[in-house]
Amino acid sequence: MEWQPIETAPKGEWAERPSGKGGTTKTHVPKRLIALMSNGEWTVSYWIEHAQRWNMFTKDSPPVAWCLPPPPPEATP
Repeated sequence: MEWQPIETAPKGEWAERPSGKGGTTKTHVPKRLIALMSNGEWTVSYWIEHAQRWNMFTKDSPPVAWCLPPPPPEATP
């Protein structure tokens, strides 16, 4: 794992999704990542757009670094 500063973490993207009466609405689609806590522990997290904070963290105690999770193992027949 190569840790990056949390300020550089991808927060997701906006996508148009179908809505009720044939229209569309923009929805935030978060990007899951591994977030490092200040005590050295880590957890899977994602950006919560409406709260402007990382999942599992508070605004006052955000993660300090991030990295992408490893790819899943290849399936064996």
